[in-house]
Amino acid sequence: MSPTDRASVRQILATEGVLGLGLALRDEALRPQLALQALGECPSVRCATQRLARPEVRQAFLDFAVCMVETMPAPLKVLALGSGHLLFELELLEALRHRLCLSFSVIHLVDPLYVEECEQLKGRQHRRHALEAVEAFKSWFDDTLVATYRSVDQFNQAQDDSMLDLVLQLDAEALDYDKDLVRGRWNLLVA
Repeated sequence: MSPTDRASVRQILATEGVLGLGLALRDEALRPQLALQALGECPSVRCATQRLARPEVRQAFLDFAVCMVETMPAPLKVLALGSGHLLFELELLEALRHRLCLSFSVIHLVDPLYVEECEQLKGRQHRRHALEAVEAFKSWFDDTLVATYRSVDQFNQAQDDSMLDLVLQLDAEALDYDKDLVRGRWNLLVA
């Protein structure tokens, strides 16, 4: 994506949010149509945070997250649990970047979808779409180290004792993890 196109997409995200990118159901996820098409989020209308059925919920959460994070010094070290297809993670991090002028030193993404040999996945297509989303996310945050892990245990094994600034669990099913396994300051934002 060219710098001009990226600036245009950032302007849309800042003024209209992800809805400004024209969401549509594709490949079993709500996905943007105008840019960042590889990213997605849960399409289930049973979800209390489903964007098209209840657009005010995610916007309220973004506003809340910005208030919770506004006093943190940049650059932030971020961990996203159950990050899946990464659309809401990107929207939230862009809101922090735009509204608070924050930057990120590292973004850790934890989801079993990011591992080729994981057996409990819904299928190869689902995993392929998740891996495409990771590549698009990394490309978007090309000025930041983005690392992927299949589990919190793998994340912890790969890390030193450096502290996290922000832990996200967005647009994810209930996860089975122990908060004590993740080192660092806890500013856990769950949507």
